[in-house]
Amino acid sequence: PRLLVSAPPEIALEFAKAYAEDPHFKRYLAPARGNGPPQYSQGANSLLYFRDANSRLRLCVPSAK
Repeated sequence: PRLLVSAPPEIALEFAKAYAEDPHFKRYLAPARGNGPPQYSQGANSLLYFRDANSRLRLCVPSAK
């Protein structure tokens, strides 16, 4: 089973800004654009995703949210 959830663009923008302040995720922002750990990627919507061991994408939620 899969769950597909969408959110308004404002939420994606809030998350994108919060990643820069998050102690864990801020280090993956630049690498996610191409030369960092392959399990992290940044979508066109600026959201950060983690690819788990089963190749499923997981949305990274900043600690401020």
